[in-house]
Amino acid sequence: MDFESPDVEKEFPGLYASESARKTNESD
Repeated sequence: MDFESPDVEKEFPGLYASESARKTNESD
């Protein structure tokens, strides 16, 4: 499962955004 894939972003825009924000928060 590639969450960075543009196809996934189109299928699950909410999930993709949530995962992206979570990763950025943990990285901080």
